[in-house]
Amino acid sequence: MAQLADTISSEIDSVTADVMKQFVGTNEPDTTDEPAAEEANEVEVAEPEETPEEDTDESEDSEEDADEEESPAVELPEGMVAVPSITEKLVTEFVVRDSEGEEVEPPALMIEYKANGKVRKDRLDKVVKLAQFGVHNQEREQSFLAKQEEMTKEVESIAGQLEVREDQLRKLLEDEEAYLQVRERYLQENAPDKRVARAESEVKELKARQAQERVAVQAEQFYTGTVVPSLEAIASEFPEVELEEVSAHFSSALMPVMRNGVVPLEVYPQIEQYIETELREWAEQKHATRVKRYQGEKAKAEKEAEAAKVAAAKAKRTAATAVRPATRSGTTPAKSTKPKANMSLEDAEEDALSSVLASLRT
Repeated sequence: MAQLADTISSEIDSVTADVMKQFVGTNEPDTTDEPAAEEANEVEVAEPEETPEEDTDESEDSEEDADEEESPAVELPEGMVAVPSITEKLVTEFVVRDSEGEEVEPPALMIEYKANGKVRKDRLDKVVKLAQFGVHNQEREQSFLAKQEEMTKEVESIAGQLEVREDQLRKLLEDEEAYLQVRERYLQENAPDKRVARAESEVKELKARQAQERVAVQAEQFYTGTVVPSLEAIASEFPEVELEEVSAHFSSALMPVMRNGVVPLEVYPQIEQYIETELREWAEQKHATRVKRYQGEKAKAEKEAEAAKVAAAKAKRTAATAVRPATRSGTTPAKSTKPKANMSLEDAEEDALSSVLASLRT
């Protein structure tokens, strides 16, 4: 076994030496004896520690040269550089378009700018995010400024009122006679009977507003629940009368009973009776009159059409008689006189029809 291991080791050393010779470029003839070759192998076995690193560097250089030859650099116009795209997740959503409007990948640009007295350097997507925050803050600032201006005007108005009140108080304190007059007027206005009268007046106004609101609610219910369906039913029953005509006639009839622009509740039954009697009769008469007129016009048109048909038939017969030669039985036909030179049957029909129509017009 030891002899086999020595043999394998010597073979490996021999192969290693041959490989080293190929890389180093030694072309000298092998003139050493076998023992000398073994010694040379023993000496050269220690050299592979440095040689592979040199070979690796050379191979890496050759691979880089090959890559450069395979992918030549793209020549860009002067002043332009190739910018890679952003591969990481964007901090905000936005779109980048070229000069033709086509969407392109966001470039990995670093923007250097000055804000709040400091120089910042952020990526393009972060700058867009800051711009979005800026627009949002600007809108909030404008809203705040508008509210601030409104509050400033209100404060100025209140300050003016306070200034007037201070002037009044100052005059009262400085002028005793004016103070006594104001005090007397105050006592008169706040006497028990005056306070009771004001309270009663306020209660009356409140009751009047509540009554108006109730009347408005009841009027809306009466109009939508009773009046509108009744008017629609009348317009549907008498189709020759439009719903707008019925509504206009009804509105004109309500004018005399209205008070302050409102129909009183006590006349609602009378309104229902008016709709079912007088308004319905008015619509029925309108419908009958229009139907009668339409029927008369229709009959007249039909009569004229029938007369035109009869006249046309008569004209055709007259034209046929005019162009047919006249003969008597038992006699030799005389020379026929031509009605018109070269008159055809169609011309004769048109001539006769024109004469008949002219007689009808007269």
